[in-house]
Amino acid sequence: KKSAKEQILEWLREYLKDYPVVLDPFPKTFQDGKIFQYMVHRKDPRMIDYNAIESKSAVARMNEAFDQAATFGVPKLLDAEDVSKQPEELSIL
Repeated sequence: KKSAKEQILEWLREYLKDYPVVLDPFPKTFQDGKIFQYMVHRKDPRMIDYNAIESKSAVARMNEAFDQAATFGVPKLLDAEDVSKQPEELSIL
């Protein structure tokens, strides 16, 4: 049996298999906001300019991703400033 964390990370790897995602060390890899941008882009490529991801700050990436995700019903539960400094494992999961 796999833990909930292992299942979530496995799903994320599969969901983002076409993106340059590295999930280790978890949860530090979420600090730069790219994974959140990739997730929104995967859902609807019109919502995130993939070519502009690198030019944004971590906080800007997360705020944009969280704002866009809210448009399709994902509540804003994370604070971009906090995640960029010290992402907490349970919060990210």
